[in-house]
Amino acid sequence: MKTFNNIFKATSLLAVMSLAMTSCNDWLTVHPQTQIVEENFWEDKNDLEGVRYGVYKNMASQVDKMIIWGDLRSDIYKLNTMLSSQQGSRDDYRNIIQANIDTTWSYYDWSGMYTTIGYCNKVLQHGEEVLEKDKQFTSAEWRQMRAEMVTMRALSYFYLVRAFKSIPYTTKVVNSDSDVEYFPQLPVLDVMDSLITDVESIAGQARNRFVKKEETKGMITNTAIYALLSDMYLWRASILQGRGETDKAIADYQACIRNSELSIDRLIEQFEEERKSGFMSMEGFLGWSNAPLFNGRTVEFMYKNDVDEANRGHVKLNAYEEIFGKKNSYESIFELQYSKNDGRANEYVNAMWGTGDGTTLVSTFSGGVTNDIRYWFSGWQEIDGKTNSADFYVTKWNKAEPIFKSNIGTNTAVIAMKVDVESYNNWIIYRLSDVLLQNAEARACLAALNIDKTDNTDMCKRLVRMVNRRWWLDIVEGGEVETNLTSSAKDYDMDKTQTDLLKIVMDTRKIEFVGEGKRWYDLVRFAERLSASDDDETGMREMYNTYMSVLMGYETARNRCENLWGLYSPIYYMECKAYRAAGAVINQNPVWNKSKYDRK
Repeated sequence: MKTFNNIFKATSLLAVMSLAMTSCNDWLTVHPQTQIVEENFWEDKNDLEGVRYGVYKNMASQVDKMIIWGDLRSDIYKLNTMLSSQQGSRDDYRNIIQANIDTTWSYYDWSGMYTTIGYCNKVLQHGEEVLEKDKQFTSAEWRQMRAEMVTMRALSYFYLVRAFKSIPYTTKVVNSDSDVEYFPQLPVLDVMDSLITDVESIAGQARNRFVKKEETKGMITNTAIYALLSDMYLWRASILQGRGETDKAIADYQACIRNSELSIDRLIEQFEEERKSGFMSMEGFLGWSNAPLFNGRTVEFMYKNDVDEANRGHVKLNAYEEIFGKKNSYESIFELQYSKNDGRANEYVNAMWGTGDGTTLVSTFSGGVTNDIRYWFSGWQEIDGKTNSADFYVTKWNKAEPIFKSNIGTNTAVIAMKVDVESYNNWIIYRLSDVLLQNAEARACLAALNIDKTDNTDMCKRLVRMVNRRWWLDIVEGGEVETNLTSSAKDYDMDKTQTDLLKIVMDTRKIEFVGEGKRWYDLVRFAERLSASDDDETGMREMYNTYMSVLMGYETARNRCENLWGLYSPIYYMECKAYRAAGAVINQNPVWNKSKYDRK
């Protein structure tokens, strides 16, 4: 009976909190929560856990924003040419891709992210209170829960910073009418400083592993905390480098490397604990030689694709199936959970990617690259025997499976992809490849600054090879991939002909993370490193000229962006309208300052 009561109470509180946020015109005007619910709610740890789970559930409802803010404008996608009943949305997306942006579009409504932040603040405020009341609730349990909530709050803010740059920031919880206020908008570096300080304060205090695998991968663990820290240090370092604060940037690149390695070390611990719990064959994993060491240990759980008989048309995409099909793989660090059992479907990925006229985005990859498996599900034309003469589809989330049709054993092998629509895909926030490439990018930047150039160059190449090589195959000769990471560069290694380390990392990230909501952030980070100020156009133009030329009309989009600000999203006009109506101040992105509600 207690369980049902707590579920009801948690649901009631979350409903009231949502009502408080959605019933006002301003998403960031924090109003007092209904005291009738609040007074009787915070009794024991189950009450905290109810809202804690609500944090994860609410973030899972924001995947559409993660895609639009973090991927849509990038060099990977263009619009499906097939007509659709959703043509209105498609027209909006076309305008966003072409940097013809309107502040009245609800795509830029950030209220969902701030709702998640509000839930985190609630748990953090009442944890000590519940610890006093519930003698079954231990300090260790609260410390772990607190680490989760601080991290989830920081992750939510990090999405906002990368999308909007200058944002309202608070850790405050409102409990009375006198607390109502419009929170101030802070510069990006001020927010980043606060986020990093907060997360550093709880680093290592979460759990390493939960009993259930879907909780280990679907909730914040120590490996996720360090992955977020690594990502945030990399972002701040890039801004600092652009502003000429080189010493601070170097320190942050080194902190990125340190935290990425801590994340991998904790992920190795998770795997080793799984191995202890039962028999596990290691045949399905790659055995690298001369691999990087993380706290004296190597990664032994990178999935291996069966490709040695590719010349006979026999290929099994084990790595793809484990990471994207089965979900919650050993390589996973943190992914938002969707399940048929609880009725939560992830409709966002199928709305954006897939096959047919209902798919919004198709790939800019083309040409049928056959020796890199990632292209098969990131930009393939022949699907289930039907070839679209115009578009190349992203089928990463569609349980794609290759079918060798003809010319087997030759460079002109014809391969089709069989797909099956899946409505319950998890959304991956971080996985092993993320932290490997964060580490590699930081090392590439340090090498460019002549900091331990030889060592950083060598390690960067090895990390990139770990990510890339496991997807390679030889459709003519067959055979296994080269596992010696310090061998002479193979024809399929990017460093065979490419000398620009950062370009190698950027190109690797482009193909590795197709359909994962990350590419636009990569491009903005690249531009930040080359921008002396927010209104400097140098980094923006260099980014467009280097990476965006694959898109038709990219020059027009580049010119519309004007400067670095143009790479960030506008604030939803209703937010500006509400702030100004109350006599408060919020500054619209100056490049997109078009609506009468955006202006001072």
